[in-house]
Amino acid sequence: MLFSINMAYGKFYPVKTSPVWQIELTKVANCVLTDNAFLIEIATIPKFDYSNATGLEVSLSLQKNVNAYLATYKPKFYNRYSKVIAYRNSNSNIIHFNILKNPREVDKMVNTCIHEILHIHKYHHNGNGPENEGRQFTVNYYVGRLAEKYVKDCL
Repeated sequence: MLFSINMAYGKFYPVKTSPVWQIELTKVANCVLTDNAFLIEIATIPKFDYSNATGLEVSLSLQKNVNAYLATYKPKFYNRYSKVIAYRNSNSNIIHFNILKNPREVDKMVNTCIHEILHIHKYHHNGNGPENEGRQFTVNYYVGRLAEKYVKDCL
């Protein structure tokens, strides 16, 4: 699955956010997603929490050609303190990044991209909330964290 940027979905704000960071994020996330070492490491994971999928199944799923789009959004005034970093609506391939929380370090944003891509591939974690509340070994959180260590080879 490769990322692309769909300018029609995002509203770009000149102060904190610009298309530049999204373009860079797209390049780095695509590089990580096509890194054989990353895909092989995923394939060696025997099991995940809240999933019957093996690492091999997850790795093969990530190699399928499905497009994901990066977009930005600005939370409504009354919701500006939301902890949401990014989200994806059900049955949508658009990953919306909260411009009040992004851009961040590129490795953390790649983690978020991979996490959300895995939702597109129908992998989920046990509800919403912090990773440390029993979600660290779910497909989305574990593989997202794993992606962070491959970012340095893509910069």
